[in-house]
Order: sequence, then structure tokens, then C-alpha cells
Amino acid sequence: MEYIQIRKFSSSSSFFILRRRSETRLVRITRCSHSLGMDLEITDHALATLIHCAATCAPNEGCGLMLGWGRKVGTALPTKNVAADPACHFEIDPLALIAAHKAARHGGPEIVGFFHSHPNGLARPSATDAALAARDGKVWAIAAPDRDGAWAITCWHDGPDGFEELSYAVIAG
Repeated sequence: MEYIQIRKFSSSSSFFILRRRSETRLVRITRCSHSLGMDLEITDHALATLIHCAATCAPNEGCGLMLGWGRKVGTALPTKNVAADPACHFEIDPLALIAAHKAARHGGPEIVGFFHSHPNGLARPSATDAALAARDGKVWAIAAPDRDGAWAITCWHDGPDGFEELSYAVIAG
């Protein structure tokens, strides 16, 4: 993958610049704060990888694993979308999921959660997402393009009572 970098567009906005060797995109990060007390921390590199996956998989849904420890996501690992209809659904490749669990058992990062994109929808859980969620306490990040072409990213806790939106901070990493 090409080198990716994210930097804040202005100190008072939630817009970031996504810069790759071949292009520059404006990205809107929603519910983002750089203050203490966030529900989740995501490294800028993990966020850039997530956005890159979403953008390059469109018009299909991109998906992958978010790896780290506790409530800190250090790595976004794109996986193959093995859904029967990847334009409307996502299913993380079971081989990638098993490999991540094995790596965690051997001291590697744990699976903090999952990410996927809604290339033709909103950056929030769909009815299908809600119906198929495991209610396992994992974090879900959802990316969707805004009307202006920027990618909106939201994060959700998959709890026993359904999805609850999480705030998050983008940190260096």
C-alpha cells in the first residue's frame, strides 16, 4: 500500500487532509475530539488505512479488522469482503478473522472491533448491520462518503441492547 498520511485541516474543524502519493482527499471525521475522556482512540495511520480501504473498494463495501489493546486501535487490517453481494453487504473473510485470533493468543494485538463502509449509505449502522450484529461488545467503525466527497467515519459499541455511538480521538501512531 502507498504511504498514507492524515493531518488536521484546521484547529477548529473536524476535517482532515488525507494525503497519498497520488492524490489528496478531504476527510470529515465525525464525533472526533482531541480531549481526554474519549471512548476510543484510533491512530491516524489506522484511520487512513480504513479510509483507503473504503475508497478503493467502492462501489462495493470494504471491510476489515481493527486491532489494538483495550480501547486503542493501532491497526486497521483490510480483509476480503466474502459477502454474496458485496455491493450491499459485508462479511469479513473468516480466514483473516481466525488468523487475527491466533495472533492475539500468541501475544499480538487483540481484535478491538471491525470496520466496513457504506459507499451508498450513511456512516451509521444499517438495519442489516443491527440484525446481524453479534452483540459481543466489539467496536464497529463505519465509513460513508458525504455529498462533498469527504468520508465520514463513526464508531459504535455493539452492546447487548444494540449499537451505541462512541466518541473517539485520532492520535499519532
